[in-house]
Amino acid sequence: MDGAVSQLEETNATHLQTPSVDTTSGVFDSAGSFLSSLPSSFWIGLVTVLVVGWGVYSQRSISRKKMTLEYIAAQEGDGDVLGARKIFVLAALNPEGLAKWASKENQGTEEAQAIAIVLNEMELVSIGIQSGVIDYKMYKKWNYSTVKLYWRHAEAYVKVLRERVARPTLYLEFQAMAESFAKEKPLRMKWWRRLLF
Repeated sequence: MDGAVSQLEETNATHLQTPSVDTTSGVFDSAGSFLSSLPSSFWIGLVTVLVVGWGVYSQRSISRKKMTLEYIAAQEGDGDVLGARKIFVLAALNPEGLAKWASKENQGTEEAQAIAIVLNEMELVSIGIQSGVIDYKMYKKWNYSTVKLYWRHAEAYVKVLRERVARPTLYLEFQAMAESFAKEKPLRMKWWRRLLF
């Protein structure tokens, strides 16, 4: 019976022992051996995917910047837009401001139409930025002060117009862009990038 008890004690002792842990080989060693065991075709495929991904990303960025430049150039060369901007600025400099042009009586006037052209242009740009068609940084470099100034003058006009037509979301994207510009500093090129590009 003593033999059975001692055998039972030995069995219990082996189950209660903690397994020995080899501290010399860790997770990194097993990961390293796993990575080194992968075939070279895996690594070639991984590098190819990364290079293609980078190429697609950079091409999209270049296309967006090119589109932004083309849009700015087209707007700067459009006589109707330039004329509307001139009328917008003259009306904004009037002591009465732009708000009076939002009334129903002034709806078809040249000033009201010019204001609508300018505000629609700004709304379109902000939607283009949000959808990734127009490059935010490039447009901000070009029109930082203008966007803030136009919104400051147009805010009263937009509030009156929103109330009159019962559309609280009218020119909301332009407002968001102008407020975003107002919170941020103008973008400047870093000194070291001037040396390289």
